[in-house]
Amino acid sequence: MKDCGTGSGVERVDAMDYALRLVAEIKENRSDFAIGICGSGQMMAITANRFPFMRATLLHTPAESVHAREHGDANMLVLGADTLDDDDAEHILKTFLDTADLGVQSRGQVDRV
Repeated sequence: MKDCGTGSGVERVDAMDYALRLVAEIKENRSDFAIGICGSGQMMAITANRFPFMRATLLHTPAESVHAREHGDANMLVLGADTLDDDDAEHILKTFLDTADLGVQSRGQVDRV
């Protein structure tokens, strides 16, 4: 596990810069998953999903984690620090990491759309 964060939860930073650090970890096969946390989570998810090998998902409930992993093979979890309390975020993270991809065969179809 590698921390690509600011080292401080106090200062405001550009979430896109940190999303790109997480994308690089996956692109270079240094990590299988990334976890991004920013104010709303929106900018990290949008930034990461610009890359075809990324499947970033902004989640609000553990149930969403199950669907994102099983059916979407999500490889990046994004959480909104301003929208979730610590207990909910921890439960979403645990569910995300404990849920396996179902191996949906249609994933390769995306390039043909």
